[in-house]
Amino acid sequence: MDPGLIYDIIPQDYINYLCAMNYTRHQIQIFSRKSEINCANATLDLNYPSFMLILNNTNTTRSTFHRVLTNVGTLSSSYRAVVDTPSTGMNVVVNPSTIFFEGKLGKTLQLRWR
Repeated sequence: MDPGLIYDIIPQDYINYLCAMNYTRHQIQIFSRKSEINCANATLDLNYPSFMLILNNTNTTRSTFHRVLTNVGTLSSSYRAVVDTPSTGMNVVVNPSTIFFEGKLGKTLQLRWR
């Protein structure tokens, strides 16, 4: 089985995400099975294939997401971003929209939400 791309992530990344989602330290301890929880780097930008954005009342939210991908597929590969958005007033820009790999290297992908 060859997944092509993997999203580099460590357990602390999930903890940072749960902190940003306002989970309590006790709840995170239950999920993580860790006694010490550090929420100093709380963020909703989880290095994961999907994205979550909390909109404000005026729908003028701007956000930038970063993803770090590693090619585990064919040494010379390219991947194109495909974005599905609601048809009313949302603009999503992926930069770069296509990424190219020459070997099993990590690449950074940036997604801007306006």
